[in-house]
Amino acid sequence: MGDQSGRQQLSDALANLLARSRTTKSQVASRGNLSRTTVSAAFSPDGPLPSDRTLEMIAEALHADPAPLRNLLAIARNEEAEQPRPVEEAKARPLSPAYRLTPPPADPRLREYSFDPLRPENLVRSVAERFRTLMVSDLAEAASWAHDAGIYAIYYIGAHSLYTPISGSVIPLYVGGVHEGPRARHGAYLKRPMVSQRLDEHCRTLAQSRDLDPTDFVVRTLFIDDLFITPAVDLLTAEFKPLWNTTLDGFSLRNPGRGRTQHGRRPKWHELHAGPDSWAAEMRSDRSPRELEDEVRQHFAAWLR
Repeated sequence: MGDQSGRQQLSDALANLLARSRTTKSQVASRGNLSRTTVSAAFSPDGPLPSDRTLEMIAEALHADPAPLRNLLAIARNEEAEQPRPVEEAKARPLSPAYRLTPPPADPRLREYSFDPLRPENLVRSVAERFRTLMVSDLAEAASWAHDAGIYAIYYIGAHSLYTPISGSVIPLYVGGVHEGPRARHGAYLKRPMVSQRLDEHCRTLAQSRDLDPTDFVVRTLFIDDLFITPAVDLLTAEFKPLWNTTLDGFSLRNPGRGRTQHGRRPKWHELHAGPDSWAAEMRSDRSPRELEDEVRQHFAAWLR
């Protein structure tokens, strides 16, 4: 018995007690109020180890001392605990097809009708939708109160023949944004960036033009976090193709300094609109106003068709 496992010794001991008592396993099950499956498993050397209560009931049914059986059960349990469990046995058994969850077939409408409001692109769209609902203000008036960072769009409401196609419409001539930047940079000698500052610069640029009046412009402004400014401006620019952001660029440029104005090329916007008092008046001219006017008309014809 020295080479036998504790489980085998327990099975042999139960078999010997059963033979001595001249009792069948069915009788043991009946006397111990146990199922025949439980009794058969307890007697089998390959079956699971019986519980303490099951072993007690079997010993009582066989009129045997349970102490030796308990010792053998303890030995078998210790051996079982020390024996590594095969990897194959540790794997979960596959579910029966009757209990397996089957995903529904892919439906193209799942993507179409799905919406995550926290996705970055959807957050930017919500900013743009909010922006479109705002009232417009006179450009010069907004320059006096828009003291915060955010986005803005400038619209034309005048009678200039070149801009008649969009005058009074929801299509902006220019879309811009002002970032606040890190608050740590703002000190006693450094002003905090604000939309009002840019609008005031735009007013001065328009006032120095030869054929535009600042009073013919209105602006829509929305103050938002820096995180959304650039994506929102990009979205509005892609949607409306503002003329002064695309075809006729240069409206938002600042004076680069006398050295550059004397040798640099005049931006398109200043080529077409700058007056004699503009900082761009001394710059080199490469395009005629007539050529630029044709480009503006082509832009509106392509965009508004």
